[in-house]
Amino acid sequence: MTIAIGAEFDGGTVVCADTKIVATDGATSSGSKVSLSVTPKRMSYAIANAADDGHAATMLAGEMTSAACDSDNYGDLRIKLKATMTAWYSSYGLTKPPVLQFLLSCGGKATASLLFCEPPNTVLSVSHVMAIGQGARPIEPIMKGLFWPIPKFGVGSALLRLAYLMQRAKSEEGSACGGNTTAVVVTKHGAFTFVEDEEMQRAEALASKVDDFLAGFRKQLLSTDPKDAKAVDLKKHMKEVSKEAGLLTFSLDLLDRTGWRPKKHTSPMAGKDPELKDSQE
Repeated sequence: MTIAIGAEFDGGTVVCADTKIVATDGATSSGSKVSLSVTPKRMSYAIANAADDGHAATMLAGEMTSAACDSDNYGDLRIKLKATMTAWYSSYGLTKPPVLQFLLSCGGKATASLLFCEPPNTVLSVSHVMAIGQGARPIEPIMKGLFWPIPKFGVGSALLRLAYLMQRAKSEEGSACGGNTTAVVVTKHGAFTFVEDEEMQRAEALASKVDDFLAGFRKQLLSTDPKDAKAVDLKKHMKEVSKEAGLLTFSLDLLDRTGWRPKKHTSPMAGKDPELKDSQE
């Protein structure tokens, strides 16, 4: 298994995953683990997987989002997801199916939600944030603190925090996680966009500098040697990282596309969510 993360922000959800695929025999390849489906009723469904069998996960993910697009309401969505996964699981007969896990982001009709799905019939609501796959192990102790309490931050902050978590997972579980990060944003009004790979790469590079700062801070905090206290100028380092974070932008203009706005629309590029406005500029 590799790494996939889903998280909430104020106005929607994000799912992301790495692109490193590890086969059961240890062979590695590269491929997308995130896909998106959209309905004429302006409902959007983004799904990310972490699995023992990448091909099986991609196939089942497509069937699950197709079932989601055919659902009439939230209750019907859960029923259709369970039926789709159960049918896939049962098709293996006496053979043990590969382990597959999914994070499904749903947006539209003024609501956004995140679901954890695992065959044969597990469908659970996710609050705030969740990671799946082998890479989840090193980041589980810290991710709740980044997204708790109830998220009141915008999508820009959510992407920065997810980039930090992805960088940590790739660094500490490099045998299973790696490559680029594919991220999809879905808003509560059904608008959607893929985040540019290069933008996530820059965010993860910044995350590495954050870790360097935290390592220096721990060293100084846990030392009685005056030399350690002067070894690194933490204030200067923190100022540099904060400045770089402020300059980092994401191309999210598609979230404000015409036709996907609520009737009484306030552009997400301005007002309550300054991060989106900064991203546009």
